[in-house]
This record gives sequence, C-alpha cells and structure tokens, in this order.
Amino acid sequence: MLLSDILRRFAASAIVCAGLSGCAYFKNYDDARQIQNAPVVDHHEFFTWEEYERMSWNEAIENIRTPRQAQSYCNFLMARALHNNNFDDGSHFYGFQIVHEGAPVDCSEAAYAAAAVLSDDGYEPLVMVLAEDTLAGSLFGNRAHIVFVYKQNDGFGSIGIRQREDFNRPVFATLDALAKRIQQVQHQDNHDILLTRYVVINIGENDPDYITTDRNMQRAIELDCEIENE
Repeated sequence: MLLSDILRRFAASAIVCAGLSGCAYFKNYDDARQIQNAPVVDHHEFFTWEEYERMSWNEAIENIRTPRQAQSYCNFLMARALHNNNFDDGSHFYGFQIVHEGAPVDCSEAAYAAAAVLSDDGYEPLVMVLAEDTLAGSLFGNRAHIVFVYKQNDGFGSIGIRQREDFNRPVFATLDALAKRIQQVQHQDNHDILLTRYVVINIGENDPDYITTDRNMQRAIELDCEIENE
C-alpha cells in the first residue's frame, strides 16, 4: 500500500506524526497522552471460523470485547482471504460491514475491523500508519503498513492483519516504543522494508460511518498533502 494513498485522506486529523527517533511532524493534538485508557475486561471466550461466519457484522461487534479477541477476528480475516485468494490490491478502504461479509482485505481493513469490533467497548478508533523512508516532502512511492492501536493501563498495544508482526500487548510506555517494535519485526520478516515513520489517526473523525459504509473510503477524500518539518 502506498503511503500517499493513506495520508492524502488523513492530513486534517492526525494525533501525532513522528519519526521513530521522536522527531514530530504535523500534529493537531498536544501529544499522545491525550489518548484515553481503554477499560480492562476479563473476557476470554474465543470463536471459530464457522462461528465468525455465522455472526452478523453487528453480532461480531457485540461479541468481541477484548484486544485478544479482536486479534483473533483479524486472524480470521487473514485466513479467509488466504483461503479465497481475496486480498485487496491496495486501492480501497472498505468499511467493516462489507469486510465482515467478505470484501477483499489488506492491513487497512484489518485495522479498521479491530477498531469496529472494539468500538462499543471503550476503545478509541485509532490506527497507526507506519511508513518507510520519510514523511517529509513527496509522499509518492512510499510503502506503508497500518495497525489498530490502543492504550490500556497507560501502555500502548496494537492489533493487525498479521499476529506475529502486529499483535502487541499494551506494555509499551510510548507510541515510539510500540512503533519500533512493529518496525523491527516487519524488517526481520522482509529485509526490503524498513518502516521509519509513523502517524496515529482517529479514523472516526475522517470517516464517522467507517463501520457501515459501502463506499470506497480511500477515494472519498482526495486531498493533496504536503508534510513539512515543524
């Protein structure tokens, strides 16, 4: 997925955009401390592929209550896409309802799905976009990866399409530390990709109907985005 395709739409509402070294860009909030702590829920029920398939999209939201369950659901999306050879080509941002019903997926759909299934459990709809190279200057040609991020007990964690790379318990004291962890595992698995920058975005501010929309959200807002160092 191209970074330009992602950030073209989100320039107006980033919480914080930073290099992994901590250098900050284009932020509309004071700092990441404005992210709210999500409640801790002791709920350990997990579902099978068949059970997920039988659920309606709103039943999935009702039944999935914890980050571990949300990661299990993302694993289901990944397994179904592998089984059906049904991956998105990077030109779409599909809403949760049609993703649950079988639309193609990539990392963006998984991150949005995690946000959706936890949306009624006290989790803000936040995603982290990690990009290779630099966010300064031209965005074109940069590759990116997206995960859902959350804060719990003052630690940051993540959920995404690949459990090994993207699922992290909320033990990271800063977003920088979480981003570095994701970048390191990504680079171990693919030496051609080095994700060195990130931005954290509230998708609810950009696409309030991200759960139920049937439109392609990637094409909904066509904004040229110029990012400069502060």
